[in-house]
Order: sequence, then structure tokens, then C-alpha cells
Amino acid sequence: METATRPVTQRDVAKALGLTQATVSLALRGDPKIPHYRQVEIQKVAASMGYRPSSAASALAQMRHTTQVRAQHGAIAWLNFWTDPAMLRHLDEFDQYYQGAAEAAEKFGFRLYEFSCGNGMRPQRLQSILKARGIDGVLLPPHREARNMDGFDWNEFSIIKFGHSLQTPVGHTVSSDQLFNGMLGFREMRKRGYRRIGFAMTANDYWLFDAGYIKAQLEVPPDERLPILYLEDGKLEQNKQALKRWLDENQPDSIFSSSAEVPQLLSELGCRVPADIPVAVTSVLDGHADAGINQNPREIGRVAVLQLLTLIHDNDRGPKELYREILVKGSWVDGASLPYARKRCSA
Repeated sequence: METATRPVTQRDVAKALGLTQATVSLALRGDPKIPHYRQVEIQKVAASMGYRPSSAASALAQMRHTTQVRAQHGAIAWLNFWTDPAMLRHLDEFDQYYQGAAEAAEKFGFRLYEFSCGNGMRPQRLQSILKARGIDGVLLPPHREARNMDGFDWNEFSIIKFGHSLQTPVGHTVSSDQLFNGMLGFREMRKRGYRRIGFAMTANDYWLFDAGYIKAQLEVPPDERLPILYLEDGKLEQNKQALKRWLDENQPDSIFSSSAEVPQLLSELGCRVPADIPVAVTSVLDGHADAGINQNPREIGRVAVLQLLTLIHDNDRGPKELYREILVKGSWVDGASLPYARKRCSA
């Protein structure tokens, strides 16, 4: 009758090598307290003896590690370079980024601190403040204008960016899935009976809603595909005239828009929403219409912190040539600004 073989333990490995169990345990976990050559030696001996880590012990170690992380109360920075810092979180979309990030940070024992840096603070001064506060990770929310950060050493920090408005530093990014959201909006409007769906947006290089709209248009007959109206940022009168020409030339039965000023421009042109022209927007939080896309910004904030904590834990710092981009899909929201289209009676 065969007897069960007792599993090899760390104590057995330690006895074979003439070391303490604590030293063996550290070496098997790859702890930097043990020289690398010594780790390799101990790991080879353990493998040759048939040592296998206990799943229960591993789970206990992970639980202890998690508990320690929560007790650390580390700090993460949210860097606000807006000329008027209050305007960043005045936008509900971006405020939800912050709220989601703060909640996720708190869950793992970190605190999110906002630093308003648009008041002329020198980059070197900002860096010294962050290091003095023990901050290793920074979140970079969207910005409307670039900030000269010459003299700031990004290699000192783990970095996650929101969206694509900041060209530097190049690095890991979390964003709404704008291409998917553009397709989603078009398709949902079609489901609600609209056939000549126009799309209006402010022209820029880092939004992809229009790409999704164009992709979705390929699913409909050619005579129901309308050209996109691109508006110029901050040029209200010019945009109003452009919108009027576009409406006259294309006769849309509804408008999908990523520009928050479109509802205002329509009102100035005497077009009532939705009586004269129904409207859906790519952000129901900031688009001045209640039908359209919820970009799930709180989830975007949560995911950004999860990724940042991974970088901090991995000691992964600085800009990246090879970087990850995580996209969070939006969801459709029905609203009064886009009622279901009335069925047309045939003559």
C-alpha cells in the first residue's frame, strides 16, 4: 500500500541550504533584500527538491499585502493646468472623472489630491512639491491648451492621461471609446425612426466621434448619408451661419452633435428643439441636450486609477513610446430632446 508523500516546505529547503526559513521565503518571492544571484541559487534548489508554493499561503500573503496597501494612505496627484482651474471640473464629464478616480483611490488606501498649476507655478516648483508629498503617480485630465513643462522630469512619476488633448507627455491613456460612441448614437437614432441624421462637431485632432458616425453611415442607403458639419471653436457668429447653410442644403431630420453650442445656435436661428429639429449629443452631461450618449465618465476615472496603481506597483515611470490605450464604451440615454420620430403616412 502506497503512503502519501509529504509536500516539500520552505523549512525543508532552508534546512538543505543551511539558511533560515525567512531567507528562503524572501528569495522565493524575489524580494530585493536577497541578492539576485542568491535568489537564483535558492530557487533552483527549491525546484530540484520539488517545492511548490501553497495556494493558501499565497492567498494569505496577498491578503496581508492588500491590507498593508490600504493602511498606507498614499497620495495620487490630479494636475490641473487650466488657466482658470475651476473651469476643468465645472464640466460635469471631467468632474465625474475626478469623482470616479477619488473613489477608486480611497478603496485602495490612497488619497487623490488636485493641484491647480495654471497660475504660473514653475514646473520645477511643482515637481518639488509632488516629491515632498511622497507622490509617485499623476493623473492628467483633458486640457484645452498645452502647458510648457520644460524642466519637469516626468521620469520621476507614473503617468496616466485622460483622452488625447495633451500631446506630451506621451503615455498610457484612458478615454471614452469615441468611435464606438459615434456609431452607437447614429444607430440608436435610426432605431427611433430618423433617416437623415446629420452630425455636427467642433473640428479638432483628438475626437473620433465623427469616425464612428462615418462608419455607421455605411450601413444606410447613400441618399441618407449627410456630410458632417465642422464648426470652429469659439466663433459663434461664423458657426451660426455655417449651421444655417448646412441645414438648408442637407435638410436633416435630426442632429447628432458633439458640440455643446449647437442647441444654442439652433435657438438663435429660430429652430426649436425638438419641435423643429430633434437633437442628441455625444455627452448628455455637458451637451445641453438630454438624449444621447452617457460616456460613463465615473468608470473612466476608476479605470485610470486602477492602471496608475499598477504602474506605481511595477515602478513603471515616465513617458512611453509603446503605450496602452484603454477605451470605456458609452451607453445610450433616451431624452426629451430626441423623441421617437412620428411615423410618416404614405399618400
